[in-house]
Amino acid sequence: MAEIEKTLVTIGINYICDNERCKGEVLPSGITGENNKDIVLYQHRCNKCDKIYIFKCHYPKIEYI
Repeated sequence: MAEIEKTLVTIGINYICDNERCKGEVLPSGITGENNKDIVLYQHRCNKCDKIYIFKCHYPKIEYI
């Protein structure tokens, strides 16, 4: 199979805190774990109110369209 080149557009995706009074940015805390199905989970924390979130991916993240 041959290689081909494509132009991609990158977008940054941030997660914003669900707390209506806060609206801070949710950032990785550096703590990871696994659930009972061997899926890696990443702990994040709001930079304003310290609310804890658990995601299957890191935020902020980069995706391509």
